[in-house]
Amino acid sequence: MVDGLGKGVKYAMFAANGVIFIGGLVVFAVGVWTLADRSFMERLLGSSLYVASAALLIAAGVIVAIISFLGSLGAYKEIRCMLLTFFVILFFIFILMLIGGILGYVFRNQVIVLSYAS
Repeated sequence: MVDGLGKGVKYAMFAANGVIFIGGLVVFAVGVWTLADRSFMERLLGSSLYVASAALLIAAGVIVAIISFLGSLGAYKEIRCMLLTFFVILFFIFILMLIGGILGYVFRNQVIVLSYAS
């Protein structure tokens, strides 16, 4: 068991992951709602591309909820394996975002040309 500052970090991590978990559930719910109310989304967006975006919302919501659940429960129960899994997954996500940012910067001229072409 931890005490002092460690206890504060433990509960702060639990609370932050709880908020993120709720956000993941909200994103999941919006994705399901988008798929369920097809006629409204078709009128709103004017195309059938909403199905792909709804699938992405559902997948992202589930992934975020699972990752935040690992972090939240791992912090609250002080389960080392869950916390290690949580941090490894977050590290991989950070690396993917870093690579995406670098590639976006390196190929920014092609991205700008493609955005004006459509």
